[in-house]
Amino acid sequence: MFFQLFSAESMFKGSHLMAAFFSLVVFTGNALGQEQDPLNSVDELLERASRALQEQNYKGRFTYEFGTTMETLEIVHVVREGVEYERITHLNGVEREFVRGGRGQDCVSTGGFLLRGGLIPQAGGTVSLAQSYHFYIRGRDRIAGRDAEVVQAVPKDEYRYGMTLAIDRISGLPLMSLVTVSNKSAIERFQFTELEVGHDIDMAAISPTGRQHAQLDGAELPCKKTPPGESIWRAGWLPPGFVVSHITSDNNGDVLTYTDGIASFTLFIKPLSDPSSFKQGMARRGATTALMSVVPSTPHSVGVVLVGEVPFNTAQQVVTSVASSRPSH
Repeated sequence: MFFQLFSAESMFKGSHLMAAFFSLVVFTGNALGQEQDPLNSVDELLERASRALQEQNYKGRFTYEFGTTMETLEIVHVVREGVEYERITHLNGVEREFVRGGRGQDCVSTGGFLLRGGLIPQAGGTVSLAQSYHFYIRGRDRIAGRDAEVVQAVPKDEYRYGMTLAIDRISGLPLMSLVTVSNKSAIERFQFTELEVGHDIDMAAISPTGRQHAQLDGAELPCKKTPPGESIWRAGWLPPGFVVSHITSDNNGDVLTYTDGIASFTLFIKPLSDPSSFKQGMARRGATTALMSVVPSTPHSVGVVLVGEVPFNTAQQVVTSVASSRPSH
């Protein structure tokens, strides 16, 4: 089960790093403690990065590193008549490929909305990315032969990881994403080694290259402009700054996704007739935690699986807080 979850999460990160961050606000020069020229302001850099991932044609190769493991992947992203198409191919290890199409450019996720400076109403006020992170511009770097601005996001609490981004000064695309824990040690890195941006790309480049591929319908990806959905379940405790971005419910259980604009996690919740048959445990791959647990509830206990880019202690607090919104009798 863990390996299946991690495989799905890696795909989502590959496509949604690339689509929610490499996915994953009110920023001004004054918020950084110094005035910045327009090209160097944090708010503009983050908004450009979010838009570039959805709006530009690009293809290249990037590495994904965690622990002692390094994977190499290829991405091709094409926009035709306002619709995105994308192919992600693993170039080493087990043959894996993900092809996605059908998402309109006007479909901005909740995380992307926060990343672009959006404010989300919530009880007692509004939520913005600036509530969860301090942002700093750390100078410039050169990655994949391209000049980049380096932005660091430092969490304001222990419930989330830090992140450093290198953003292409010309295209706005994220060239590198580095996830760090509080002691500044890196636990995960995405980094382009080759990148071409802005060229016309033939649609044939989106076709699967091997037998082992998954076809994803981008039209089913959640957008901020549509209601997140409904569920009788909820996380009774969330880290400050996290909001629900998507909910689905069917006979197999409920799926609830939360984000703070950079980090995200998903809860898979299913009532259990026999709690002893539900396997429990945890695992981690890079910044991604997977936690499986039985949570007591009425009339039946539920099996809860959390998968996402949060520390284990955060995942544990969220999972144990899951409860039904229906009053007990």
